[in-house]
Amino acid sequence: MNKEIIKVLLVEDDEDDYMLTRDFLEEAEGTKYELTWIEHYEHGLSAICRKEHDVYLIDYLLGERNGLELLCEAEQKGCKGPFIMLTGFGFREVDVEAMKYGAIDFLIKHQLSSELLERSIRYAVKLYSLLKERQTILSTVESSEAANQARLELTVSLSHKVENEAKAIFDSAAAIESGPLTDNQRGYLKTIESSAKELSEAIKSSAPPVPSKQQTPLTPRQFSLRETLDKVIRELELSAKEKGQTLSYTIDPEATDSLAGDPDTLKQVFKLLTDCVIQVTTQKDVSVSVRNEEETEDAVVVCFIITDHADASSLKEAELETARQLLKGLGGEIWIDALTGINFTARFSITPLFNLQRELTEDK
Repeated sequence: MNKEIIKVLLVEDDEDDYMLTRDFLEEAEGTKYELTWIEHYEHGLSAICRKEHDVYLIDYLLGERNGLELLCEAEQKGCKGPFIMLTGFGFREVDVEAMKYGAIDFLIKHQLSSELLERSIRYAVKLYSLLKERQTILSTVESSEAANQARLELTVSLSHKVENEAKAIFDSAAAIESGPLTDNQRGYLKTIESSAKELSEAIKSSAPPVPSKQQTPLTPRQFSLRETLDKVIRELELSAKEKGQTLSYTIDPEATDSLAGDPDTLKQVFKLLTDCVIQVTTQKDVSVSVRNEEETEDAVVVCFIITDHADASSLKEAELETARQLLKGLGGEIWIDALTGINFTARFSITPLFNLQRELTEDK
């Protein structure tokens, strides 16, 4: 059975480290690695931008320059890929900066082994593939939404224009009809009026419908709070990873898990607010915590706090307003606590299932 072949580019100015990396990859099991070694910064940048490899191993020290500069310059040129930073020093600052400029992993040379390097490469290739797939989906959705919006705007614009022209025809016909006309001329005028009327009615019937502001209430569904949020958190971690951030998530052990309500809207609001913080923040760490705010015999209010200790003025008002509108349907609200930086707390009133079942039984 043929082994999978992964093309690896190593930008490294030390031949001994190159030989060590080569030996590690030769020892790796299950996958065959085709290693290309480049010593110099400029040649390494050119090779990265040719996009001929599946993964890129970048040494931190590259003569007078360093791997962070290489990652930064590659990003500026639009040359992206699954980058892994190699260094002889375990400085956290370098680790964080490498992630900021697109590195998926950060490995310390004296801790390397064949197994560790092989696993890091495998994870980097897979994660980058998922990130690309996610970006493709987002771009497709955005393009589709933009195209739909453009078509809608064009249709509305044409509808208004045709209706205005039809009205002008009616007015002109009325003015002409008030004067002396022959029978043939009156016949032509009636034809014009009839055609204009048919055109106006056709435009009105084909115009896009105006969305109703009234929404049919959804039937409450039972769901697990933890399972619902875990799925969203996994997606958000990828978004944070793209920006070189860490996303920490905690849920109070006392938080009610078995709930009844609208989990889809809950996921939509939770993802919208958290991703909004991730996209606008300049901080490296974003934290999310969940707990019960209030609990009665009939309902529980769940509190979500999303914090990054940055300036709240950078938040996108459009996203916040969207969240506010969605939360109204959940009996919730949203506010920003300026004392702790960016701090969203969304409250959801959700009736536990056993109370919902009791209410349904009593109604019967």
